[in-house]
Amino acid sequence: MEHVTLGNVLAMLLIALGAGFVQSSIGFGFAIVALPFLVMIMPMQQSVAVLSILATCCYIQNVYKLREHIDISIVYIPLIASLVGRVIGMQFLMGAKAEYIKILLGFSFIVIAIYFAFYKSKVKIKYNVKNGLIFGFISGLFGGMFNISGPPIVLYYMAGNLPKEKYMANLQTYFLFSTSFSVLLHIFYRNVVLSTLGFSAIGVLGVAVGSYIGLKLFHKINVDVFNKVVYIFLALSGIYTVITSIAALA
Repeated sequence: MEHVTLGNVLAMLLIALGAGFVQSSIGFGFAIVALPFLVMIMPMQQSVAVLSILATCCYIQNVYKLREHIDISIVYIPLIASLVGRVIGMQFLMGAKAEYIKILLGFSFIVIAIYFAFYKSKVKIKYNVKNGLIFGFISGLFGGMFNISGPPIVLYYMAGNLPKEKYMANLQTYFLFSTSFSVLLHIFYRNVVLSTLGFSAIGVLGVAVGSYIGLKLFHKINVDVFNKVVYIFLALSGIYTVITSIAALA
């Protein structure tokens, strides 16, 4: 299959394991961890397609484990707006040059990292229908382009001061439905090819292991310390992505 080598198989397993662990332990970050590495071993469109498939598998596992805490009434409003945003984001992904998308992606990583590291506690967002639609749409837009829908919707759910388990359960439910829709869009746009399915099949094992470990640590991990590591990693990934993409255009 195209792009599949022994080194890429091992890389795929490690990427999926790490992404599944981060997603299941702090509630978001699957794409933030995985995408910078996936684009090194396959084209951008296929990277996002594989990401969508593997993330959906991760969300299924998390939703099943946290199903008792799901409240669908606080999921459907941002979800509806997200589906619209994903269609628009997907069209941008298919129409733009890969290097330009990567530059935008890299700057997005840096801005998100700075926000979460320094301003998350200073900015207050009201938990209401209007903001649910706004943040759901932004989340969907980023989800369609990069499958990175987490940060905007995390801000929305954090504003509700939900109990930890309820926050995690509804966040994962939102991700499950919205990302499943992205998978359908990728099939429609023919981003799902033989190598996409091959990498996805390989990555499922890593996702399963990473998600299992992440959920086990969900109640024990020092989230503040772990989040700081994620933010630093995110910023460095963004800087690397911007530099390499600009170099490819030169």
